[in-house]
Amino acid sequence: MESNSPPPHTRFRFMNQQELALVINVRAYWSLPDGGPKTYSRKQTLTTTVDINGYGLLQLVDYIGERFMWGSKQCITLWRSLEDASIQIKTDEHLVEWICIIINA
Repeated sequence: MESNSPPPHTRFRFMNQQELALVINVRAYWSLPDGGPKTYSRKQTLTTTVDINGYGLLQLVDYIGERFMWGSKQCITLWRSLEDASIQIKTDEHLVEWICIIINA
């Protein structure tokens, strides 16, 4: 997302050996749809259950993208929330690392 669209933050809750409850917090942002009016969207929380062995960054981005309206010049960035900082999730490896941290906690 552009600077006027704060990134979603993700966190996980371990459900069982194969599944995690994924909680995605999307902060308030301005939607700039192509050819449409600029629209303010309030913060929202999405929750879904994912298979930890078959879920990647592209599936996560698609899941979020299906539920929000953005213009073609806006892009999404994902961050994992820590106690005192946030770290960007840029690759499947980053997503797997985050899942492993949660599983081993």
